[in-house]
Amino acid sequence: MINIFIVRHALSEANKINCFSGRRDVPLSEEGKIQAKKLAEYFLSNYKVNKLYSSGLSRTNGTILPISEKTGLPIVAKPEFIEIDVGIWEGVNYYKVIEDYPAEMKIWRENIGMVHCPEGESMAEVYKRAELGLNKIVKEAKNGDSILIATHGGVIRCIQSIVKNVLLEKMHTINWVNNASLSQITYENGKFTPIFFGKDDYLQ
Repeated sequence: MINIFIVRHALSEANKINCFSGRRDVPLSEEGKIQAKKLAEYFLSNYKVNKLYSSGLSRTNGTILPISEKTGLPIVAKPEFIEIDVGIWEGVNYYKVIEDYPAEMKIWRENIGMVHCPEGESMAEVYKRAELGLNKIVKEAKNGDSILIATHGGVIRCIQSIVKNVLLEKMHTINWVNNASLSQITYENGKFTPIFFGKDDYLQ
């Protein structure tokens, strides 16, 4: 069996001001750096890890940097796990986007699996590459490996849908997970199994 842990990046500077930041390389906030340290303390006290992956952006790298420093494991970038490309919404305040793109944002809020960001990606595209990324890492892994992936809210929503067999048109029934929260799935005999999603009580 392969254990796969998934963490949503800690609080970023963009999260603080409610801005979209899909592909923008936004750093962690000071609070986010504290969350990353709390995550490392909790994770390393309770689980083992022998591979670290991230989306390659600063906010995901920074989230598992304390774990990398304590274990000596390198952080390997896997672009399949990068956040949805939000196109012309990049860097724009969430409420401004609601005001300027009411029809698109109605889909975002009520039927996220069907969204297609103007001049950016659809959630269907994110789902496909998240699935590809998962299949790649288990192909590269060996039985008994324990893997940690630092990624983004939209990607984790896709991963939840994949392992729970939830269709894109029903993705709105899958909840967002909080910043710096931990999730776990396993892989065995060609099958992914959900264990838990969105654990974050260690941040208190």
